[in-house]
Amino acid sequence: MRFSAEDQGILVSGDAGCVDFKPKGRKPYYSDLLKALSPLHVVQVAHHAGNNAHFYRVLKAAQYPTAEPQSFLLLSHATHDRHRPSGEFREFVEHLRQDPEKVSVLFTTQPRPEKISDFASLVHACVGSFAEKGDVRLEFQSGAWEVKKHAIVVAPQPVQNYPVSTGQPTMALATNLAIKPSIKIVQPPKKGGRKPNP
Repeated sequence: MRFSAEDQGILVSGDAGCVDFKPKGRKPYYSDLLKALSPLHVVQVAHHAGNNAHFYRVLKAAQYPTAEPQSFLLLSHATHDRHRPSGEFREFVEHLRQDPEKVSVLFTTQPRPEKISDFASLVHACVGSFAEKGDVRLEFQSGAWEVKKHAIVVAPQPVQNYPVSTGQPTMALATNLAIKPSIKIVQPPKKGGRKPNP
């Protein structure tokens, strides 16, 4: 399911395989369906980043990522999963590599190092307290998405802690993918201001 708010495209996929995007035979994906997908700023990766070739092919065919300035891939699977992220997902992510990078990957559970070694640099830094599993929280404010909570660390990375809320309303996207306009804005630290806690 694709929905939008504040001109932001959000794809909630569950275990959807996008098999209906393609007619029978060797015909290409339906162009109208591909156009309806773009742009995508936040994507819940289907089938827990497992073997779901049509899902990745559809995103490629839709020219993902076209969102500016950045798009987020949300992954949720078992802690230290032996099979996920799959090889198909890793190939898909390698296809997305750009300079500068436009795609950032967020996990709700700790992946095995060998499963993410090819794209570890795309995994977002830990924001808040480190844990082997935890919620991912995104907030949209001032025309851009900002990661407010991400418990996973896949390499030596800084932990980002932010000061208290200013009381301004904003839009937020949590792991249950619910839009919550009542969430308060949390301003990131300014350059030269208080440094993040280690």
